[in-house]
Amino acid sequence: MKQCRFRPGLVTLADLEPGALLPAGVKLLPWARINLRASEGPKVMRIYEDGRREVLKIPTIVMAGRDDFSCLQLHDGRCGVYANAPFGCAFFDCRQDRRESTELVTKAHEEIMKDRQQGGLYSWLWDILDGEGLKAPPLADRQAAMDASPD
Repeated sequence: MKQCRFRPGLVTLADLEPGALLPAGVKLLPWARINLRASEGPKVMRIYEDGRREVLKIPTIVMAGRDDFSCLQLHDGRCGVYANAPFGCAFFDCRQDRRESTELVTKAHEEIMKDRQQGGLYSWLWDILDGEGLKAPPLADRQAAMDASPD
């Protein structure tokens, strides 16, 4: 639950499909403007076969949060989207083994980057949220708040 209080979960392309995170019959964009945010995303190192290295920033979408960084869907310690939790909520926990979480998130980031290269739905939505100023607080701020929390 600590993660929910400081780092609302990563949303993947699969989460944007009908019947996943988005309630049935609801239009994506109006719902996203309330419930999702464009995140600066993590910096990752890409190492090419020839040894070249490149630092990439992966623009991600996360669940919207409040001013205290807690997830907008967190109500009285309970998740409001638990049954349809996005990837970043369903598969991650702040107590999780780092190797396991790295493998999972790497696959998600690869799909996000592939969508970005193709100008897909995820990128389209991220660009709109970012362009409208609907941005998640910087990762460093969210992480610092989580690290400083006594529980």
